Amino acid sequence: MTETKTKDTNPKDAAAVDRAPLGLVPVVAVVEESLAWAEGWLKYGAHNYTVVDIRSSVYVFACARHLFKWWCGQQRDATTRVHHLGNARACLGALLDAEHRGKLVDDRPPALPRVDELFDVASDV
Repeated sequence: MTETKTKDTNPKDAAAVDRAPLGLVPVVAVVEESLAWAEGWLKYGAHNYTVVDIRSSVYVFACARHLFKWWCGQQRDATTRVHHLGNARACLGALLDAEHRGKLVDDRPPALPRVDELFDVASDV
């Protein structure tokens, strides 16, 4: 990885290095996810998930469906031609946005104590 040097003469360079590294997100991921957002805009309206509360289970299960369809060999939705991984990213984006806005209805099951320990033990089996 090449380290970017800042110029002493440019104060913007110094300020920019402490910001979120948005340039690290692969462009192809942004493009595919944006197509999923466009599909949602056409179906449900722009930013619909920001106006009313959304249930976490709806988006988690939709994300899982898209991941499993991709996992089973289908790259794109047969009707919309939107990439399943782009759709999965959009589901996660809606969850993050709703959580940040206080619009997320957290209908997850009760927290599982010691979940990290559970996975560690499973790795040892």
